[in-house]
Amino acid sequence: MSKKKVAPSRKPAPSKQASGDPKSPAELALPRPFIAQAISLMAEVLKFERPADSVLSYHFKNHREMAGQAPWIINSGLTYLGGNNGFWKEFEAGLYYNVQGKTLQYVGIADRPDIYTLPFHSLNFTAGKSFGREKRMQLSIKIDNLLNDKKESVFRSFNPTDQFFTKLEPGTTYHLKLNCALF
Repeated sequence: MSKKKVAPSRKPAPSKQASGDPKSPAELALPRPFIAQAISLMAEVLKFERPADSVLSYHFKNHREMAGQAPWIINSGLTYLGGNNGFWKEFEAGLYYNVQGKTLQYVGIADRPDIYTLPFHSLNFTAGKSFGREKRMQLSIKIDNLLNDKKESVFRSFNPTDQFFTKLEPGTTYHLKLNCALF
């Protein structure tokens, strides 16, 4: 009795989906009005060092952070792109959050301490709607610093309490804009 080798069967190539059909398992799980939403998150942990060059820091540690280099960064956003009909057509909105870790702003020299910027938590909102004949007009609103956070820099040394170098309170800002394209 001889054994025949059977070639594995090939599945037919998937057919291309219509543009309105869901394209991924994540989209299949979402209700129809939310398919146009997008969520993005980027987080990085960075570790860059250089040899210490101030006299005091050399005696206590051999490396220090690079000036201006944040040790970590988080950028995230939630975006909504409107539906196909009614008011939500041509509507876009987004909520964005950004923060970075404590960053060496100025390197201390001899008896002068290092100066660090503290994390600034930025939460911003934008929304816009196109309207009019041929969608030539757009009304948008932007709100910056919803958390009303402060931008602070401090002197940081070996063990004393941090002292402020700068303290800026930018507040929450609101922008309302109307665009009209003539051509």
